[in-house]
Amino acid sequence: MEKELFVGRIKEIVGSENVKLDEPMKNHTSFKVGGPADILVTPVSVLQLSQLMKFCKSENVPVFVMGNGTNLIVKDKGIRGVVIKIYDNLNEFTVKDDIITAYAGVLLSKISMAAYENGLAGLEFASGIPGTLGGAVAMNAGAYGGEMKDVIIETEFMDRDGEIRVIRNDEHQFGYRTSLIQKLSGIVIKSSMKLKKGNKEEIKALMDDLTKRRQDKQPLEMPSAGSVFKRLKGTLQES
Repeated sequence: MEKELFVGRIKEIVGSENVKLDEPMKNHTSFKVGGPADILVTPVSVLQLSQLMKFCKSENVPVFVMGNGTNLIVKDKGIRGVVIKIYDNLNEFTVKDDIITAYAGVLLSKISMAAYENGLAGLEFASGIPGTLGGAVAMNAGAYGGEMKDVIIETEFMDRDGEIRVIRNDEHQFGYRTSLIQKLSGIVIKSSMKLKKGNKEEIKALMDDLTKRRQDKQPLEMPSAGSVFKRLKGTLQES
């Protein structure tokens, strides 16, 4: 299919206002670097995301899915094919008793703050982690002794065929900075986190302490993605 027709079909799926051509990726990454994406798309619903995945697969066009662009360095030559940005739209969450359910585009820091405001402990470690829930679940993000595997109980994700799958508890196959979803190149739609009732003052004190430790170690005012290091074979590094 010719590019003009291909782009036209994508605009039919998500709306012209949600499609950008030759979009500089430096505008979408925390490092503020990166060349152009051929086509940058921001779907506003899970249905649109599914239709996009199915259409791109039918046309053999590569797809790269991103959140808010942390933990991501894009080369100067940019990204060929379609880049789907989740962060801009799929960003709602709910709190019910001790469970928070959030869509992939919600910032981890926002979820951590919601937990604190509702007197729920267990996400303090995530308060300073840059990025969205989707990427955090897929890679089992963690810091200061906590990981997403400690709280995630259920995840709805989309496979590369545009089909929805649901996994629970150990089915996530969490490991050090990995999960089943990552291995399958899946796209997190939403996850549920089970927390525990706690003392708000103690929760806030721990969040403040971890924030200060980050500020002391990292140039948070500069374009970055937090700590960056090379992991030596056979070792684990903790930021």
